[in-house]
Amino acid sequence: MRRFASIAAITAFALAGCDSAPEPAAPAAQQSLSPAETAMTAPDGLPPYGVFRVTSADGETRIMQNIKEDGTLTNVMAGTEPVSGTWETNADGDFCLTMEGDAEASCYAQEMKDGTWTATNVANPEDAWTVSRVMGSEVLPTDNAS
Repeated sequence: MRRFASIAAITAFALAGCDSAPEPAAPAAQQSLSPAETAMTAPDGLPPYGVFRVTSADGETRIMQNIKEDGTLTNVMAGTEPVSGTWETNADGDFCLTMEGDAEASCYAQEMKDGTWTATNVANPEDAWTVSRVMGSEVLPTDNAS
């Protein structure tokens, strides 16, 4: 199985105000962003690049995935050689990756639900993964993944 999903923790920010501070002016109009405009944000609200632990739905396959800002990625699994590839976000906001040796990209719809980040293959919904962010944008902690 060479098609792997990317990219889980919810980061919550609480804003506290003082009673003596003036209330901010209401925005003139609320705008919604299209999937293409929000494509550069992962479901956890952080950039889509970084180091991620990706686990298959059955828990049998675990991958450390180093997704780099330059559009490249490296998958590392225990007992195997690292596999390189490229990634992009399509117009629908899906995370698409093309692994070395693959003829076409595999795209994954991602969502955060009840604190769990999932990535589901658009073409094969049974190909689902749980994603956990390990590091922001640092390199994967192994000599094999550069």
